[in-house]
Amino acid sequence: MRHFAILLLRRHISTLGTNLVWSRKFELPKKFLCGPTRRMVQTCAVKFKSNNESFNTEADDEDEEKEKIRKEAMQSALSTQTYFNSKHRNKETFEVMLEIYEKTNPTKRGVVEFIFAARKHLVGYNVQYDLDIYKKLIQLLPEDKYVTQNAWQSEFSHYPKQQDCIVRLLDDMEKRGLCADNHMIELLIKRFGEKSNPVRKCYRQIYWTPKLRKANPWPVPFPPISDPFLIAKLAIERICTVDPQSVVSVWQSKSVPEALDETYIVSGQSPTQQELLAKLPRDETIFVEGPLDLWFGRARINYFMLRSDRTKLYEPQDPDDISNFKIPFLFEPSAVVEAPSVHEQEDGTILAVCATGTSSRDSVLSWIRLLETNGNPALAEIPVVFSLRAPRADVAPIDKDGPVTGDEGEKLADK
Repeated sequence: MRHFAILLLRRHISTLGTNLVWSRKFELPKKFLCGPTRRMVQTCAVKFKSNNESFNTEADDEDEEKEKIRKEAMQSALSTQTYFNSKHRNKETFEVMLEIYEKTNPTKRGVVEFIFAARKHLVGYNVQYDLDIYKKLIQLLPEDKYVTQNAWQSEFSHYPKQQDCIVRLLDDMEKRGLCADNHMIELLIKRFGEKSNPVRKCYRQIYWTPKLRKANPWPVPFPPISDPFLIAKLAIERICTVDPQSVVSVWQSKSVPEALDETYIVSGQSPTQQELLAKLPRDETIFVEGPLDLWFGRARINYFMLRSDRTKLYEPQDPDDISNFKIPFLFEPSAVVEAPSVHEQEDGTILAVCATGTSSRDSVLSWIRLLETNGNPALAEIPVVFSLRAPRADVAPIDKDGPVTGDEGEKLADK
């Protein structure tokens, strides 16, 4: 038995050559390694290792490879937090970041964390409305790895972390008005299968997004614009759609003498409103109210309106109301009264609307002066009261020198 063990050891060493440590790869039972056999085997192993300086084993290679992969994974996980800290924030830089991650991480380790980090920086790089960027984020996931193989996997959310990541990415698209296309569905099917949650959500999104996008009678430009002047002009045009004859004018406050603010003024008024303004008594006070909030898509602007008190209107009568039936042969005929216009509301008559670049009192005063010189000469005789909201700045008395402390400011506010 002892000679048999020695022969097996010699044959194994001669077959595998220098890439062997017998004590790890080739193990004999303990009953063979006792007495002189154990000492002889240990001597052979030590002599074999001392004669070969580049002595490595297959097990050591596997351990080193695993350690290398672990370090690379840790490095990629740490660098995910600093991938998008570039000073040049544009689409080209964002695409370069995705290419770097794909080349440095062929095993796709930490891809979910990377996609979550990329979602946070979409707005910073101004690519939140680019459909190609969302497709490239989906393409970071490996193909055929998360595909469901049976009905149980599809019902119990196979690879839930990866599916939830893509579902949230589709939620971001839906909130921003983006709609998936057939190419995106193909990408999702290759990665999750036909019955997965991302593919189902993508189908629902393709069905509902076009319907809801066309439901607004005053559509917002897509992708959304960021120019305040264009937003103000489109917002005033939306307000003036109640009267097809309304005219939207754009003026500059610097055309008014002694104007303090140099900004644009977008004004909206119809010929009917000009007639209502001209018919007002010269002793009646009209008011400038605002700033009022108007949401145009995801942008909020402030606008002002010129309003007069409610005029005396006749009581509207419903001719189809049988409870108030009158025989024309027995009662005196009623007077013919002109129906009120759309600008004559219950709380007052709206005479004009505007939006300025600074929303300040001086810009609104310039608007009134420009209205006077553009078809409304009655404003020179009618008193105008500015019922504007107080500015959100610190209020200080003009008859006192020095800054106002917090306690004094609270007392002034109480007064």
